[in-house]
Amino acid sequence: MSNDPPLRILLADDEPRILEEYEQILRGADFDNVDRQTLKELETDLFGDEGSGVYGKRFDLCMCRQSHEAVAAVEESMRDDRPFAVAFIDFRMPPGANGAVAAERIRKLDPDINIVFITAYSDIGLSDIVARIPPPDKILYCRKPLHASELRHFAHALSAKWTTERHLKATQAHLEQIINSTPVIVYCREAVPTYRATFVSSNIRQEFGYDEASFLNEEQPWLERVHPEDLGALREALERLHAHGEIAAEYRFRLPDGSFRWVSDQAKLLRDAFEQPSQLVGCLTDITERRRAEERIRHLAYFDGLTGLPNRFLMRELLDQALSRARRHHGRLAVLFIDLDQFKRVNDTLGHAVGDQLLRTVSERLLTCIRHGDTLFHDGRNDSGATALSRLETISRHGGDEFVIILPEIRSAEDPAHVAERIAAILSDPIELQDREITVSASIGISVYPHDGEDGETLLKNADTAMYHAKDQGRNCCAFFNGAISQRATRRFTLESGLRRAVEQGELSLVYQPRIDLRARKAIGMEALVRWPLPDGSCVMPAEFVPIAEETGLIQPLGEWVFYEACRQNVAWLRDSMPSLVVSVNVSTMQFKKKDFVRLIRDVLLKTGLAATLLEIELTEGLLIDDTPITKNIMASLQELGVRVSIDDFGTGYSSLSYLKNFTFDALKLDQSLIRDVSRSSSGAAIVKATIGLAHDLGLRIVAEGVEEQVQLDFLTMHGCDEAQGYLFAPALEGGEFATWIRDNLDFLDNTKLAQDIFKIGKLKRLFFGSGCVRHGDAA
Repeated sequence: MSNDPPLRILLADDEPRILEEYEQILRGADFDNVDRQTLKELETDLFGDEGSGVYGKRFDLCMCRQSHEAVAAVEESMRDDRPFAVAFIDFRMPPGANGAVAAERIRKLDPDINIVFITAYSDIGLSDIVARIPPPDKILYCRKPLHASELRHFAHALSAKWTTERHLKATQAHLEQIINSTPVIVYCREAVPTYRATFVSSNIRQEFGYDEASFLNEEQPWLERVHPEDLGALREALERLHAHGEIAAEYRFRLPDGSFRWVSDQAKLLRDAFEQPSQLVGCLTDITERRRAEERIRHLAYFDGLTGLPNRFLMRELLDQALSRARRHHGRLAVLFIDLDQFKRVNDTLGHAVGDQLLRTVSERLLTCIRHGDTLFHDGRNDSGATALSRLETISRHGGDEFVIILPEIRSAEDPAHVAERIAAILSDPIELQDREITVSASIGISVYPHDGEDGETLLKNADTAMYHAKDQGRNCCAFFNGAISQRATRRFTLESGLRRAVEQGELSLVYQPRIDLRARKAIGMEALVRWPLPDGSCVMPAEFVPIAEETGLIQPLGEWVFYEACRQNVAWLRDSMPSLVVSVNVSTMQFKKKDFVRLIRDVLLKTGLAATLLEIELTEGLLIDDTPITKNIMASLQELGVRVSIDDFGTGYSSLSYLKNFTFDALKLDQSLIRDVSRSSSGAAIVKATIGLAHDLGLRIVAEGVEEQVQLDFLTMHGCDEAQGYLFAPALEGGEFATWIRDNLDFLDNTKLAQDIFKIGKLKRLFFGSGCVRHGDAA
């Protein structure tokens, strides 16, 4: 027996005896096997296997003796949501209204109830009753006397029918709710060429703005609502539908307001018992946003978002196409690899927003450099805003500040050279960005097919290699690829791959150059310089491998090691009774701007035990041009620790007097190029003399780098320079050699009477004339 609630049956008859018989028959639990099997077969024939589940259900009987009682019982059942499955009604129940009147009222209350009239009279017309109480499939008419098995069969069969119909209605309502809650529109169409719609889900109004009824009675055929540009492909798809039975098509569909939306149409062809096409069923989904997203993705995949130029992926396709044409016609083409000079400094000093604006301006200027005949592909935009390859263009952005130009069908090597000249000329004009005037230049590498490579990858690699050679030649020039350039590129690659191993395996070393206090006549510090010794006994200098470390990100671990090793070695010397010396360490701009730089210095001092006052950090001038709160905060935090801060290589690059007042630091280090000029140029000597005076007026110590001649030392001493370092005193020495040099030269200048006299003369002259009034040659 099922655990479901019993099915309810209404029994209405004015004879109490008949009601008792009904009750006995329908509530009886036992009946013979023949009846049971017959009932089961009857249910299966009427309702299939699903209906057979009703067999064996219990009945909840409600018995009434008058018509009004039956109507009231149905009204109550509907109110309590406990409807009757079947009503057995006697046609005549005096003295009240007859069964037909009661059935009319019952049908209005419950449209789904099955009504069975049972009567002993033969003068009742069934057609009249059906007309009064539709639908006909829910009305039955039986003559008394009714056999017990017939009554049971009616009760079970009609209950099964009622249960199945309720289940189907619930399923249909659920499916409609699901369909209407999604953007998918379900439809049915005739399989004839007009494809008239016979069904459409009601969500078509919400999704497409069409009224359901008007869509079914459409005056305009379906295919006339399809965009003309998509109609041909759709007709081909419909031809495939008749051959293969189903299709999936995408096309633009006209809405009532005349606009178009992209739809995905998945349809299937249904056939009748004779295998003839009967109808077309399918679903429509609005994919307009998806198509727009795909277009945006395509644009992002093949075009640079900043400049609108083809990116490196599309450029490779274009280069392969150009090479195919050149091979077919036995022609030549050139690849120009362009890199902006000093672009990183623009980003570091003026910010990435200015850098991006500069790249956009440069790309616009590059486009004007190319003749129409040079062009390959360009990111054009049509009136609707969709991105398309509408023009041939040759320039692409390879990444960062790098651009690639493909020149097809060149006649000679002079052609790419002329283009490079045009590029240099147009970039030489100043660019105004955010009230700033910036002048840029470019280094250009050129490779030519087929001489420098027969495939795109080789040509690009060789043009890139030539570009680096142009940078080595001083920038703002172009270079053609050749074998010698390839050798230098190979060395660079070898260094790049070897540097990572050297950092990870501790193959680097430090050397130390003494710094001499020219007043105290003794060494008071040293500059720690990193070296990379190779197994063959040679040594790679920082000027060669530090730029590689910055490009690859190795500058961070390398810089951390240099700080730790320099501080550790200084502490070891102090424990070995060496005098207290300040160790100075150069800092990369990339390392300085890391948010944890101050914490790194603090941790190094704690781990090594070095006093903060014995550490000096040397910064480049370019870093100070980025006059931001972050830079000032880092410098202030370092000085709060007690660490000294000095400006390295003063007099080169972006030398400016403004940051001397905007930042707080301890010393200026004069670049060796200025020191070299003091004995060769009166203007050079005047610059050094004025810089020394300015530094002292600002309370800064002045340190001279690259002192190699006695005349340079004499000049610096006479004009009050505080410190000096250079080959005149000692080169950069390994740890053991440096310790020996310090012990051998503790007061090496105290016995030099001439040096003392020079110092005194210089001091007297400054007292009488001021630091800026000593004429060149007065020391003599």
